Amino acid sequence: AASRVMRASVTRADVPVLAAAFAIAVVRILTLPRGFWEAEEIAFARALLTFDPAHDQPHAPGFPLFVAIGRLVNVFVHEPATSLVTLSVAASIAGAILFARAGSVLTGAGWSGANAALILYFGPAALVFTALPNAEATTLAFLGAAFLALVRGQAFLFAAATACAIGCDPDIAAAGVLLFAAGFRVLRASRTTALLFAAILAIAFIPLAGDGGGYQRFTVHAADTERFLRFVAHPWGPKYLSFPLLAVAAAGAVRLLVGRPASARRGPAEPGPHTGTRGAAVAVALFALVHTLWCILTAPMTDGVQPVLPALAAIALLAGGVPRIAIAVAVLYAAGSLAYALPFLDVRRTQLSPPIAAVRAAEEVGARRILAEAAVLPHAQTTGLDVALLKDLGGETGEGLYMLSDGRSAAPGAQVFEWPDSDLYGKITSERYRVASLVPLPPSRRYRGTIGVYPYESAPERGEFRWLAQNAVIDLPDVAASTVTLHLALPPDAPVETNRMSIGSRSVDVPRGGDATLEVPATRRLIIHSDRAFQRTGDPRSIAVQLLWLEQQ
Repeated sequence: AASRVMRASVTRADVPVLAAAFAIAVVRILTLPRGFWEAEEIAFARALLTFDPAHDQPHAPGFPLFVAIGRLVNVFVHEPATSLVTLSVAASIAGAILFARAGSVLTGAGWSGANAALILYFGPAALVFTALPNAEATTLAFLGAAFLALVRGQAFLFAAATACAIGCDPDIAAAGVLLFAAGFRVLRASRTTALLFAAILAIAFIPLAGDGGGYQRFTVHAADTERFLRFVAHPWGPKYLSFPLLAVAAAGAVRLLVGRPASARRGPAEPGPHTGTRGAAVAVALFALVHTLWCILTAPMTDGVQPVLPALAAIALLAGGVPRIAIAVAVLYAAGSLAYALPFLDVRRTQLSPPIAAVRAAEEVGARRILAEAAVLPHAQTTGLDVALLKDLGGETGEGLYMLSDGRSAAPGAQVFEWPDSDLYGKITSERYRVASLVPLPPSRRYRGTIGVYPYESAPERGEFRWLAQNAVIDLPDVAASTVTLHLALPPDAPVETNRMSIGSRSVDVPRGGDATLEVPATRRLIIHSDRAFQRTGDPRSIAVQLLWLEQQ
């Protein structure tokens, strides 16, 4: 009897939806990360215990509703990181079902919705980011619910789901509010619907009121080709995957926007589709367009393609709007995308991220104190060791001092931890946390940047460095040394061919794209002069050469 009930409850239209959800669930579970990778994951986990956006728990814009849902899950799981990963996997499965049903109603074809879900959740961006302890999968699930409610004509559910999506990821606020406004008009909703939308947003953002923090300032960037490719093409993978997929999405958009509504076609995927599916398609397309433009203009390039993920959901729905070719496109795209991302996913599944591996190495070598660069400070704080933000080495005493560097350090004795480089790493993540180094800092390598020594910076393949102004002063501790050796460099994009740096009567030419070494007699104060100084675009500082490290011997 139970089997007959099950067969009766699962209709023919459910088969493609459930098949897509099952495939997505299997891939998510089999590619779960071994541990923390990005700094924001650690901030989210801490926020489940102490919500403090003013101190980056989590970082701006606060993600208030996502943290609240994560806390609810943690009541039962009792481990923040596991709670958030569990939430992401469950949200991915739920989102797949919601998007599949929304696509089926929108296009009037049962398989089209499943195709849209496969295209979205098997895309490289979703494969990389939606299995992590972050807000992406939960935001997508609420967007799926909003789209489904919109195409079904359910105004209250549409308002609630859209508001919840914005509460989970306030970065989509501009596009989310426009989506609600367009849907409000399409559904001819009542004022009560608008009040519900506003009330949920108000409740979600109450934790950010007053001194709660969570707000951020946006920098508007020039919409150049690099930013266009980053947020339009790169999220879908390499050219052989992204260009055909975007072409199909464009064809689907045209068909949905100018063709017959779903209710006028044969064989609707579900009974009673909303008759305003053309208006719903317009609202979905507007959401994709506005959020993509928002990312092109404001999103940091260092975040990779992660900020634009919500727009991909709408684009995937549009790509399912060509039923006759959508099945082949979805299957081929999903297979190609999985093959493209699988090497990275396998490394992340089996290995600790480089910053976490470096922290574990510090524990193994008996480090007493870690000075961490800002980008990897959250990773360093996962240990019980004494941890501080790397600012300057002056005043540091005792043995057992190490630096956690966000890049490949060239300093003597540095342990370098890295994941393999790949096309996906560059396109999808912008090289974030691919290389990290644990650098010993004995007294002979410590110094105080007194004048003209800028804060530490790093690059994935060049490790840590400090820019020196044209005139700089460095004070050294007394370690009974006879010489001081400085290791210097100029990056490949420096506007000068060479720069001569002098200390007293000794000098060295530092070439562009190369490095140089200068050895001088030991002294407690180094007075440094460079022949030339320059400024780089977007950087107001006057800089001359990079100091990689120095050592007294």
